[in-house]
Amino acid sequence: MERAWAVIYERLARAGISQPQVGCRLGEDDGAPALSVGWPDAKVGLAQHGDDVGAFSAAGWWVGVLDPGALEVLEALVRTVDGAAREVVVAESKASARLTTSRTEDVMVGAVVEAGLPIPDRNRAFRDEAGRVVTTPDLCWEEARLAVFVDGVWWHGGRDLHQDLAARAAADPQLAQRLEAEVRDTIERDAAKRRFVSAQGWSVMVVTDGDLKDGRLAEVTAEIVAAYRDRAAGAA
Repeated sequence: MERAWAVIYERLARAGISQPQVGCRLGEDDGAPALSVGWPDAKVGLAQHGDDVGAFSAAGWWVGVLDPGALEVLEALVRTVDGAAREVVVAESKASARLTTSRTEDVMVGAVVEAGLPIPDRNRAFRDEAGRVVTTPDLCWEEARLAVFVDGVWWHGGRDLHQDLAARAAADPQLAQRLEAEVRDTIERDAAKRRFVSAQGWSVMVVTDGDLKDGRLAEVTAEIVAAYRDRAAGAA
């Protein structure tokens, strides 16, 4: 019910109410009667199923009981609305990108925005002294000077490359050699582009489609969010 509670806390904050004490108890003992949240000074609380409402009421508290079914409905509603908002953001971001985007990039945009980051710039070009475009990272935040490259793990020299090339070489050695040379050139170009961006004072991160296939979306998103907040705080 994390999102449902987030809505509850947001509404309380909007009303100018101080944040409640979570796991509010009557007394210091760990076994004392408890409410989900409460304001001890005001003797006001919100209870869920299983909370000891009677004990608090007997102690002169006003206690509002949150119906489990209503919380589930609210949670489902918030998830649906958040999902719709995420898809709109991804679609608008994709439409604004001047370069071709990938499904992995779109997934990352939705994930970081849902995690609270501003919509990234997908058109931030880095140019050399002659004005030529050196690279355009997939996701950029100017205010944090953070650039994220979202790569296809195979073409950018990721895992399984050598095993795949070995298998191809058995059937077509010339094709395997040509693919290996292309991937090697891609790796070298990638490194040069990232060094160029770093030299401008930007922090560079790399995400691959392999990360998502491994179920690391939440972990990678958290890493990007942490890097953004750290960089943005340093720039303030």
